[in-house]
Amino acid sequence: MPDSKAIAAEMDVIDAITVKLPALGVSLIPMQVKQVKDPMEIVKKALISSSSDGNLRVEAVLDIARSLGMNNDENIAVVEEMIAREAAASGKISLALDLCLQLMKRGHGPIWDLCSALARGPEVEGITLQLRKELLGFALSYCDEVSVWQLLNTWKQIDLYKRCIEIKESASLEGSLDTFNAKIPLDEDEVQTMEEGNKLLCIVTREFNQDAENETFLLKERKKIL
Repeated sequence: MPDSKAIAAEMDVIDAITVKLPALGVSLIPMQVKQVKDPMEIVKKALISSSSDGNLRVEAVLDIARSLGMNNDENIAVVEEMIAREAAASGKISLALDLCLQLMKRGHGPIWDLCSALARGPEVEGITLQLRKELLGFALSYCDEVSVWQLLNTWKQIDLYKRCIEIKESASLEGSLDTFNAKIPLDEDEVQTMEEGNKLLCIVTREFNQDAENETFLLKERKKIL
């Protein structure tokens, strides 16, 4: 009966029990698998076993999930979320970040707390200021009420820091403006833009340095955000 979906599903389960799970160090007899009400428990066993040697076999775990009948997008997203959390706990930040970005594109809200942790985490290759803002933006879209205030404040700080860097990079050209003009003539609008950028940088950095630790200033900024 080659066209039977029921038989095909049963064959997938047999393949998972006899080949795929043992390959990851999980040994279960068919009766044990049948007694498990939630197949996700078996996937968790496979994930934990696969990470025992420090290597997370993402595709192998996903393949087991599909063989156990978790083929729809929602179930696969849950499995990827589980892998992302395990990756972050194991110190594999790049893998966790990649999985979070994929889940963000698909609108998988439950991953918001890990996105927030990555956005506020230490410097890691691949995590730029813009990416931190995107991670925080996603987290703000799905977070609980308790976390909104803290995430908004963090987003504001990162946004201000990013703007200061952009203005500084733009205004740094003015320091060698005479030499630059000697090589490439600038029109009046370009010169004015550089001068305004330098002035804005001075104002922003001065206010930021003076008022960053001032509670009144922080409350005023938070009111603006709200």
